[in-house]
Amino acid sequence: MEVFGTESDPELEELIRDFYELPEGSEATVPEKAMASIGMFDEESRVAVIEAGEDVTLAVADPIWRVVGGWWPSLGIQPSLGKYPKIVAVIGSDARPGHDPLRAQADSIHFVGLDGTGAASILGLPRDSWVPVPGFGNQKATTSLVKGGPEVMMQTFSDLTQLEFDGYLLTGFEGFTGLIGVLGGLDIDVPLDLNDRWAKAYIDAGRQILSAADALAFARVRKTIRGGDFTRKKHGGLALIAAAAMVGAMGITAVPLLMEQSRDLYYTDMSAEEMILLAAAIISVDPAQITNVVAAGHVDTTSGGASIVRLEEEAYETFEDLADGRLGN
Repeated sequence: MEVFGTESDPELEELIRDFYELPEGSEATVPEKAMASIGMFDEESRVAVIEAGEDVTLAVADPIWRVVGGWWPSLGIQPSLGKYPKIVAVIGSDARPGHDPLRAQADSIHFVGLDGTGAASILGLPRDSWVPVPGFGNQKATTSLVKGGPEVMMQTFSDLTQLEFDGYLLTGFEGFTGLIGVLGGLDIDVPLDLNDRWAKAYIDAGRQILSAADALAFARVRKTIRGGDFTRKKHGGLALIAAAAMVGAMGITAVPLLMEQSRDLYYTDMSAEEMILLAAAIISVDPAQITNVVAAGHVDTTSGGASIVRLEEEAYETFEDLADGRLGN
């Protein structure tokens, strides 16, 4: 096998060649050529995607290269993308440029699930949901991040939903617009005309490519739309689906570079291995098959007069439904 794109990584080339060493008598055919794409995940880890015909191998160097997953029809090996279900919290904090996203309000909260069969679901949680925050009593869910950072936030979500999260992806305003910039804009079908001076959202309905600033405005608008924060969470889910579709259209070999270009734009507690397997799992999902819902609740007030969202029984049923990575089983 001849491997291209690995001139500076002979160890990766050797790894791939060794991977394709077949036992004597095997009827499988080793591809003659392979192409590798490599990117930095962080200061200690690199990721790679090696494409050989219809075969795809995912590898991580931390620091030694190793195969972590992929799919290999030429060898008759079933796809391997780690454990399922995968459930990740995707958080947009309201941190403005110059502020710490890890100590801001959790403005946008979504739980993303993948079940391993090609189905996925996005469950939005209204930011004002009145929930127990460990160590702080009942609070709005949005305050869990500013009260205790990602650790307390994730414990809040785990206690509330009883879901087993694989980790979180978190960004602020600047990081969000940066991520959209990496994609070259957001290709999305906007469901309604928006004219909102608070969110600076002046967007016509219809299929279009939103700029980074307009994409942020679309995901934030709530004061001038029916449903308020519930509709905003729906919009946030639509933005996630659109971004996933764009990455899918770029193909799996684009993932290492995208990970390198975006590594300073978000925070996560997931490893390089977990992230590249998650990216590959997302790409394997048909965007048209992604369910996008918002946890059921109603607006109420606390004894002190603060406006909150009280989650309804249906919301807890939805949390339970997401435990296998998909909704509507």
